[in-house]
Amino acid sequence: MDLPHDESIQNQKWYANYNLLNEYKERFGNCSVPKNWKENPKLSNWVRKQRDEYKKDSSQLTDIRIRLLNELDFRWFIERDKSKARNGLDTSSVNEVHHEPVTQKNKWHSNYMKLKVFKQVYGSCDVPRNWTEDQSLSNWVRKQRDEYRMVPKRLTEERIKLLNNIGFRWWIKKSLTELVDELEVLLKQVKTKQSYRKSESIKMDWWTMVGRGVD
Repeated sequence: MDLPHDESIQNQKWYANYNLLNEYKERFGNCSVPKNWKENPKLSNWVRKQRDEYKKDSSQLTDIRIRLLNELDFRWFIERDKSKARNGLDTSSVNEVHHEPVTQKNKWHSNYMKLKVFKQVYGSCDVPRNWTEDQSLSNWVRKQRDEYRMVPKRLTEERIKLLNNIGFRWWIKKSLTELVDELEVLLKQVKTKQSYRKSESIKMDWWTMVGRGVD
C-alpha cells in the first residue's frame, strides 16, 4: 500500500518512531524510554525531542501528533533524579520506571493505537495480509474480523464501537491469492482429519482381530 502523496519523508520517520514507542510501551507498560537506552538510543533521543518541541512556543508538533502521544499516556514533563544531582551525578537522567507486565487488555489497546497510526499514514485500516513492516498488526487485524464473525461474537461491544469509529471494515474482498491460500489450509485440515480417522480405523481393526484371536 502506497503512502499518501502529501506524506513527507519527515512524517514517515515520525510515524516509524511512534510505532517503535508503541512497541516499547507494549513491552514495558510505559513510554519512559531511559536516556542512552542501549537497545535503541535513537528512540531515546526521539522521545526527548518530542518533549523539547512540546515546550517550545513555536512547536513543530501538530495537534494530531500531540493527541497520538497523549493516547499512549506520554509524559511531557518528567521529574529529575534529585538524589543523583546532590551526589554530583548526571542530572539529565530520569528515575528508572518499574516495568510491569502488560495485560491482555493493554495489548489490545496497544494494537488498536498502532492501527490508528496506520490509518493516519495510509488512509485506511486495511493492513496488508503479509505486511513485512509489522506482521503482528496484520495478524491482529485479521483476528478482529474473525472474532467479529463468530457466533456469539467474541469481541465486546466497546471494542466493536472503537473499531467502527476509525472506519474499520469487517468484511473485505479477498484476493485470488488469499482465497487459494485459505483453500490450501482447508484441504490440509481435511487431509489431516482423514488421515487421523484412517489410523483410528486401522487401530480398531487390529484390536478386533486380537479380540477374535486372528493371526
